[in-house]
Amino acid sequence: MLNVVRAYHQRPLYFTGFQTLSGPLGPGRGQGSLLFPFGPGLTNSVYHAALEFRAHAPTFQVAVFDSQEFMRGFLAPIPVSLFRYYVEQRWPTDMLLHVFVHEIRVVGTGGEPKRRYLNDPARPHRFAEFQHTVELLRGCELVLRDDVKRTPLGPELAPDRLASVSTLAAVSDAGLALEPVVRDGDIVRYRVYRIERSAVLRLRPRPDSTCAGIVADEGRVVGADDAAPLRGRETIVTLRSPEAMLHYLGQVARQQHLRGEHAIVPRAGGEPLFVLGRESAGTGAAGAATPVTVDYDGESWWIPREAGHSMHVLSLVSQIIGLQKEAKDLPAVTTIRALP
Repeated sequence: MLNVVRAYHQRPLYFTGFQTLSGPLGPGRGQGSLLFPFGPGLTNSVYHAALEFRAHAPTFQVAVFDSQEFMRGFLAPIPVSLFRYYVEQRWPTDMLLHVFVHEIRVVGTGGEPKRRYLNDPARPHRFAEFQHTVELLRGCELVLRDDVKRTPLGPELAPDRLASVSTLAAVSDAGLALEPVVRDGDIVRYRVYRIERSAVLRLRPRPDSTCAGIVADEGRVVGADDAAPLRGRETIVTLRSPEAMLHYLGQVARQQHLRGEHAIVPRAGGEPLFVLGRESAGTGAAGAATPVTVDYDGESWWIPREAGHSMHVLSLVSQIIGLQKEAKDLPAVTTIRALP
């Protein structure tokens, strides 16, 4: 939650964690000793008393997560497979759409834009449109399947152009694929392709629910169960990275405090998605009933006990960060194409 507060103030995010934690835990234990006279005839009349207290102090090592592998995973949008996993695990659809999705775009077959729904709390009008779209999808079941789009780049290459191992490594590092060109059963040349992995998203109604679909243009709808499929339209969903999710939650709290409007808080199943309390440090306004409290820059920040899905959302984002702590590839934008 501390990084959400940092995002609220639009300040850099930092991550640390325990690498090792060992040793006894507890208040400690005491030891006492007492020396009595000793020797022939008790001539060594020495009296000595000692009391010693040893605290149980565990040892630990704290790691700072700032490696290249961590940053690549932290800045990379979540993969479609992860989004599909949470959908199939029956997490609330409106919660996943708010936290995971940056924008929804409806485009034509040629890629021309028709409608855009931006999940940005700092732009209230666009944000209200996005929330309305999420409401329309509440009765829909999101069905995702993997899709790979191959786009050829440049001319065909002769085999002698590929003799260098460094050339092949550069193609792989750039996220490209090198595939043979076969004619009459023989490999005659090679072709470089850009590989874009996404998922095709289809909407179908839940039992005893109405799937309203997504409004495309001129009142027409993509994926509605009560209307004919809208041909020539597809919906592209842009997914967030873990870093963008933290900034999103910070922006939600910031707009809530700046505008003083509880309506700015996204809703999930009729309850607030994320609420963050704030008060000057030391005033005790948070009270003992708050589940999480942090102090930052002279203020106390907390999650109210009656705060809808706030703790659920923090747990979700924590899971995503844990799953994407390391990555070898450079970040790339992840999109989902929704077909009627």
